Amino acid sequence: LPDGKAYGQPRWLPDGSGFVCVGWDIEPFKLGRIYCMNRRCATYLCRLQQQPKGNNDKKKTVKVDVLPLTSDDDFAGWSPLPLPPLKGAENDDECRVVYISIDHSKNALPH
Repeated sequence: LPDGKAYGQPRWLPDGSGFVCVGWDIEPFKLGRIYCMNRRCATYLCRLQQQPKGNNDKKKTVKVDVLPLTSDDDFAGWSPLPLPPLKGAENDDECRVVYISIDHSKNALPH
């Protein structure tokens, strides 16, 4: 995951192949949502891929592919929830993510 952020609210994908989470900027403040619900952040999809460490070693390492789902430019959202694909969807491994967000009017931009 990108540095310079505090991560939280992870939720597993329905098929268990990864998770979604929220990342809040640490700078210029390191205050949590308890002090302000309108904190600038981004939502990330993290896909996990197990890779064997070696031929003789039974341990495995996990590679994490990180995809930003939202930008942290003027975005404040929380409680991401992955939903299973719609019935009849062309791609079985696609996933929908819903989250709570504040209306982005000029008076309510994240800070």
